[in-house]
Amino acid sequence: MAEVVSRRFDVACRNYPDRVAVFDGDGTPIPFERLYYSVHSIAQTLIDHGVRQKHVVALRVGGLSARLALSLAVLRIGSGLALFDHELPKAGGKNGVDHYIVDESTEVPSGLPVLRLDASWLRPIDRAVPQRGVGGIIVGTSGTTGTPKYQAMSEAVVLARQDLSSRVHGPQEGPTLIGFNPATSAGFRMSVAALTLGQTQIWQHSDPVKTLQAMNSVGVRNAQLPTYLLRLLLDAARRFEGPMPKLEQILVGGAILSPDLAAEAEEIFGCKVYTGYGSTESGGVCYFRITDAPEALGTVGKIPKQFNHKFLGENGEVAESGELYLQIPKEVRGSAYLNAPGPYDADGWLATGDIGFVGADGNLVLTGRRSEYINAGGTKRAPEYFEASLARLPGVQSVAAFALDNGWGSDDAGVALVANRERVSDEELREALSQGVPGGLVFRIFFVKEIPVSAAGKVSRKELADQYRDRTADLVVG
Repeated sequence: MAEVVSRRFDVACRNYPDRVAVFDGDGTPIPFERLYYSVHSIAQTLIDHGVRQKHVVALRVGGLSARLALSLAVLRIGSGLALFDHELPKAGGKNGVDHYIVDESTEVPSGLPVLRLDASWLRPIDRAVPQRGVGGIIVGTSGTTGTPKYQAMSEAVVLARQDLSSRVHGPQEGPTLIGFNPATSAGFRMSVAALTLGQTQIWQHSDPVKTLQAMNSVGVRNAQLPTYLLRLLLDAARRFEGPMPKLEQILVGGAILSPDLAAEAEEIFGCKVYTGYGSTESGGVCYFRITDAPEALGTVGKIPKQFNHKFLGENGEVAESGELYLQIPKEVRGSAYLNAPGPYDADGWLATGDIGFVGADGNLVLTGRRSEYINAGGTKRAPEYFEASLARLPGVQSVAAFALDNGWGSDDAGVALVANRERVSDEELREALSQGVPGGLVFRIFFVKEIPVSAAGKVSRKELADQYRDRTADLVVG
């Protein structure tokens, strides 16, 4: 029988009934045993409401424990869990979703197949709800460069990716902090991993100081965070008056991480900081500790032996550098897109859209994404090329480059910069941006407090371009 999340979750509940599984939004601890009974109660309620195997269920509920219990209940009865946080369809629309589960405060258009969550869903049960087939998840790409694409993955694939990550990067033990949105593929995967391993999980609070307090209270040993949340956590740590949490490791993803920020995090939290590389279609692939080689921005680590790889040049020929193709192992491969061709060919090869090469040390180095290139009068550069130059400067905390149409058939390079202006000068910025720059390229730099990101924690370059297209730059270089 195929491996399922419920089986591993049940084992964790039997082994650690009194251990806290998760803390709800108000700080209430939810032990594994209580979560177990909530899952079975909700699973029975779903069945009573007509939810069946292979039905697709989308959640619009607040409260972490409620979302987790609902997610596990949906999988237990063999249904598909839709993990995308986009707008509800208009009245009468379904978008392939059979049931929307919403809480009592959520307003929804008329005509949608809605089930409202209330206190009656949690009721005493006299027997466990048996596993009913193999469930799965439906995940959406971020859509930051176009229309989101949707992909289905069975529970077996979710768990196989979890197991592969543990083999490549090593298992995480002890309580963990999760900073990724639970409605995304990454957040759900991290939460399932913690639950099935019997680990306590806490989630990022809206107030980073309260997150630090919770980390101390629970004894968090690992953290998994988007880059921007790590920066907010470090901002809070600088003014935090209590004892600082001491961790074993931090895993960061979603955007470029400056060496300064990584080094500061390692010093403050007393642990190693790794960046992760992967995608919805591939799962986690590489991991790299940036402080091991602070000059090697763009380096994401060694490609594991489980993934064959190749690079294709501009004309489709195999080359030393170019677009990265990964042959995804069958056991961690999702379905074809549900609303578009792809993403794999008949042999499991995935065109990642990432441009790069393997360096002399065997590490994969990424230089950008094909779809996000900045066109400097016919010479194209990836935004990461400029981000890497700026991220090395002391005082730069976060940076995102993006294309701005200049009305002359080419682009200016927009740069959103979160920086300590006392530590980085205009002249240093000009110098950093003068290295290997195509002639005539103009940089329009905007000093900002935050860089917009998607629900998955990735930089939203399209939103940046829309936001700053008609604004006067704080600094112009070139």
